[in-house]
Amino acid sequence: MKSRILTLWLALLLALPMAASPQVTYAQTDGIEFKITYDMNTGIYDVFMRPNVTPASPNETTTSQVTIKVPHATGVDRFVPQPSPLFVPGLYLGEKVGPSWGQGSRVDAPADDPLLTQPYDYISFDLTIGANAGAFAWAAGTEVRVFSFTNTGACQGAVTLLENTDPFMPPNLAGTNPGNQIAVRGIGTTTDNDYIGTYGGPANCSTAVTPDSDGDGLLDDVDTDDDNDGILDTAETGDTDGDGIPDSLESNIIDTDGDGNPDFNDNNADGDGEGTDGTGGEENGVETGPWNDADGDGIPAHLDPNDATAGAGDADSDGINDDVECPGGYICPDSDGDGIPNYMDTDSDNDGLTDATEGTTDTDGDGIPDRLESNVIDTDGDGNMDYNDNNADGDAAGPDGTGGEEAASHRPVE
Repeated sequence: MKSRILTLWLALLLALPMAASPQVTYAQTDGIEFKITYDMNTGIYDVFMRPNVTPASPNETTTSQVTIKVPHATGVDRFVPQPSPLFVPGLYLGEKVGPSWGQGSRVDAPADDPLLTQPYDYISFDLTIGANAGAFAWAAGTEVRVFSFTNTGACQGAVTLLENTDPFMPPNLAGTNPGNQIAVRGIGTTTDNDYIGTYGGPANCSTAVTPDSDGDGLLDDVDTDDDNDGILDTAETGDTDGDGIPDSLESNIIDTDGDGNPDFNDNNADGDGEGTDGTGGEENGVETGPWNDADGDGIPAHLDPNDATAGAGDADSDGINDDVECPGGYICPDSDGDGIPNYMDTDSDNDGLTDATEGTTDTDGDGIPDRLESNVIDTDGDGNMDYNDNNADGDAAGPDGTGGEEAASHRPVE
């Protein structure tokens, strides 16, 4: 009996830090994006943040939370974060003096998505800002490394930032409140969360040895469908287009350059004319495998026509950077399902208005830009086209793009 009571008390104490954390919402277009990277040379994970606008005065950060998602393991293989040795021992710190971070809630292998063959662990970090609210000095487009850490466990694969569509987002079976959050005075109209999404790709400690070609968190050596095209690797043993990349790593359903040939049958899949995919000629010699990414935008070099230039670039010249249109890295969103990913598609919602025309406008204020909501489709038949309807499916579950809608399922894909 005493053991049971002690267990219940411990569970309550572990849940309290996250229960008190601000709820994660996603209903504005101006705010701050998060990214995580891994340095193969130092073994250090870095968390970066980047605003898309310069905050108005006072430009002060009050609260923040970052949740990472790591492949589940036990014993000596378990992912155990430790502060980076580059900074003050024992503290999770970044490049700005003053703010510090501490590890908050952790839940290993929750049962919220029983269909997963690979379970994950969820680890949150909370900001202590104290008297340093202005330390980050946010400026539009300027990336800030907010904290760093290492892992004392064995490398199991890709570490990602928790996405708002993840099945573990609250409410969850563990009763915790994971998610990414930041509150900055001077951005947006809300006071609790100015987080607007992620950019860049997964932080993969195994990239140099075993890649995760489709970015699903499963390394290729344990993934039965490496390109996530619905065809098992055992059935894709050839190289149809003779580009040096096996069919198991090139999708049968994605046509990156929109030339009518799916990537598995297109030996210049990004249509840049810089040589055959998989050879030294592709992207000025930097593309040596389908998982190489010279410009760090999360898009493999042979699928990125501007990979050889510094920065994310804008492959479809619509005024929206590739890492915004492909925020979580490959595989990239394809909002209209035409087989052309948004970063290569000049009309991502296929409504006849180009993305350059619709830009970052959000007519119905639901947090989903007009370029991803159709001007010609009225999903719920209420007379308002989806771009002008903040509850496009008419289900009364809350405005699209917010924490209430569809239990986190109707949020922007970019």
